[in-house]
Parts: sequence; C-alpha cells; structure tokens
Amino acid sequence: MKNKISIIVPIYNVEKYLRKSLQSIVEQTIFEKLEVILVNDGSTDSSYHICKEFKEKYDNVILINKENEGVSSARNLGIKNAHSQYICFFDADDSVSTNYYEQLLHFMEDKKADIGIVNFFTVHEKNDVIPKKKVISREYDDKEEILKIFLSGHYIGNNVFDKIYSQEILKNIEFFKGKSVGEDMYFNYQVLNNARKIYIDTSKSGYYYYKRNGSAMNSKFSDKYFDTIELSELIQEELKENKNLCKYAEAHKFHEICKVLEYMMLNHSDNSYNEKFKKYLKEIKKYPIRDAYKYLSLKQFCGIVLMKVSPKIYLRIFKILKIG
Repeated sequence: MKNKISIIVPIYNVEKYLRKSLQSIVEQTIFEKLEVILVNDGSTDSSYHICKEFKEKYDNVILINKENEGVSSARNLGIKNAHSQYICFFDADDSVSTNYYEQLLHFMEDKKADIGIVNFFTVHEKNDVIPKKKVISREYDDKEEILKIFLSGHYIGNNVFDKIYSQEILKNIEFFKGKSVGEDMYFNYQVLNNARKIYIDTSKSGYYYYKRNGSAMNSKFSDKYFDTIELSELIQEELKENKNLCKYAEAHKFHEICKVLEYMMLNHSDNSYNEKFKKYLKEIKKYPIRDAYKYLSLKQFCGIVLMKVSPKIYLRIFKILKIG
C-alpha cells in the first residue's frame, strides 16, 4: 500500500475551524504516507469549498460529498473508501501536532498491535490545555481483560480520535447509524471485541480535542442523549451470557446513566425530563455500591456514590473529579 494511514474526517458546517484543522494534517512529518479522506456530510456553509481547495492542492486528499445523514454514516463511508494499512479518525474542528501520525505509525509498526491507544489534550474555551489520561505503557492480548478495562473506565475511553486501528480488524464493523451520542462507545466495544492485541502508551500524545460551546457534547439537552444508554444496554444484552463480563457491562451502563443525568442538570433540563430523571435516578440508587466499587474505576465509582447521595452534590464537584 502506498499510504500507511487513512485519516477519516467527517465534516458538517465547520467553516470557522476547518482550514486550520486540515492544515495541521497537511503539515504532518509523514504527510506523503497519509491518505486523507474528507467526507462532507451535506454542509450548508463553505465547508465543501474549503475541502475542495485541499483536494485540488494535494494528491493524497480524497473528497466525498454526500447528503447529510450524521457522523456515523460519514465515518462508515470513509472506512469503505480507505486503502491504507491503518485507520485514524479526526474531528474537523480539532488539530494535531506535526509529528502526531509519525509517532502513531512507529508505534503500530513496532508493537504489531490491532489497536494503538495514546493520550490527547483537551482544549477548553479559555484555551487551557489539559492532558486527559495518566501515563501508562502496557500491552494486552487477552480479549476479556481488554473488555474489562474498557467497560470499567480504565485507560481506553470511548473516543475514536485517540486511537489507531489496523484496517483488518474493522472488517464488517460499522458505526451505529441513527445514534448521535454513544456511537463511538459502541464502535470501540465492537472493535475491542475483535482485537487480539492492543497497546496503550499514554506518554504519547499530540491530538488537541477542542471542547466548544455548541458541540455535540455541549449542546442543549435533547432525546439524543438517551442514545448512549440504549447502546450501553445493547452491550449489556450482548454480554449477558458471559459470566466474566456481564457485571462489568452492567456497571458500565450505570456510569453512562450517571453521565446522562449530569448533562440533564447542566442544561437545567431535569425538570423538562422529570419522569425520566426520576426513573434513572431510582435505578442508580438501587444499584449496589459494592458492584460499583468492584467493576468501575475509582472516578466512576465516586460518581455513582455521589449521585446516590445527592445529584446536586454530584454536580458541584464533578468538574473537580473529571468523572465523565
């Protein structure tokens, strides 16, 4: 294969940030080894024209124009059109340091893993740059252990932009269409379930994830936020016969419920969704603390306990704990 890494970029109405974001890819030290797949998902601003500029300037930039169907559909189309040994995902309003994909490529070629997982920086509106994960460097080649780490909230996370995937393990796996929140989580669950070997090295980083007002996870609360609960319930259903993983899947679901209640309160929507709020809070209160302690990371365990005690107390200190 001429290109080593295919970078899939779903694009929808991000004209304000797009040129700077794509320029950070163009400036990569191994840009000639990259295949950049821009999937314009029916943008109504000038995003398509910006994409066209980059396509006309660089031979390894591919532009796909489609009707708006959401990020899952755009990423799935990108996967189908990828021709490289490895696949990465990039959000069109983020950026990367100049050697980010070079270090990912060396990482994968050295470790011969199915999935490589690194660190990333969260950039807030005031431009504070915060590394997301504590530093570890470990290899895992036991499928159940890998899923336990994922479901318990240790090291792996739901995001796709901090990972590099071998093309081979993505065969027959797609992002869940029709879901706006939690589609990354379910995609990673499927891929990890396929993986023979993963390598985590959070000393490596270079991806800058911008938390902006109005982004998917910072917008007004709506029914889409329940998608993540439905997908975590689907994972629980799929693992219910596995005696070693079923309790981890249950714990994972309660953590996702906890996050949904958090978003409700942050958006002052707990009154608008009063019945659902009370329903899910009742479920959390019934969930055994000993199970939360045994099957979740310390931060997520603390989140469950705080939500049991008082949602208002949870809301006051969740930022300090960075529970989500």
